[in-house]
Amino acid sequence: MHTLKKSADRGAFWFWIGFLIPAVFMFLGFLAIGVWPFGDGTVLIIDSLHQYLPFYTDFHEKLVHHSSLLYSFSAGFGYNFWATYAYYLASPLNFLIGLVPTANVCDFMDYLILFKVALCGGTMTWYLHRRNQKSGFLAPAFGTMYALSFFMIGYYFNIMWLDSVAMLPLIMKGIEKIFGIGDNGSDTMRSDGRLYCLALFYGLWCNYYIGFMLCLFAVLYYFVCLVDAGRMKPALFAKRTLRFSWYSLLAGGMGGLVLIPAYRALTASE
Repeated sequence: MHTLKKSADRGAFWFWIGFLIPAVFMFLGFLAIGVWPFGDGTVLIIDSLHQYLPFYTDFHEKLVHHSSLLYSFSAGFGYNFWATYAYYLASPLNFLIGLVPTANVCDFMDYLILFKVALCGGTMTWYLHRRNQKSGFLAPAFGTMYALSFFMIGYYFNIMWLDSVAMLPLIMKGIEKIFGIGDNGSDTMRSDGRLYCLALFYGLWCNYYIGFMLCLFAVLYYFVCLVDAGRMKPALFAKRTLRFSWYSLLAGGMGGLVLIPAYRALTASE
């Protein structure tokens, strides 16, 4: 038990190292371009400025005035707000927007991007450390590369994607747990799919577009782990395949709480 607690403490330490490094880099960038409170600059561009900002402002007003998330009269004769919520606003972190004044919604989005990018660095660093606990500072180095990769720099303004991107390392670790792969790649023979299920569920809940990509990745990584595991008894192969399938369906089923109403709303608008 003491060994497990010590391992968890080390994992948390490396998570925060991986979180803070990209956060500092982004904060310095914010300082350079004068993002609030250092000026009137913003990192919101293209769709995040002209499309997502009005959605976040509408969501802020709904939270402040305790109005329905199902419909909005802020555009035209009104529109189905739930479909918008399901794609753009479903991240639980967005509920923090209710704590800021309306005038600071844009500033909130700036720092939410910073937080989510840093979260990507933290989760990847945590995964790499758990994968090889002798990696030392190579783990946060590659975690920072993940958080500040060309993909992230090119698409960071799609703020609703970032939660799901942060879940990818946890999904990898979760699939490895299903195969009984422990820390440092050791074979524990103990299969556990809870981390995989929760990470995939959260990714699907926050954004079904990137969530779909996570599902494709999970299937591919399952086969990678299958090949890496080598020959195994048919009974063990069947057990782990069924467990992977069950937890995948469970994650999708839980995500259906937001996905099914969104699907019905989108098909009804055709």
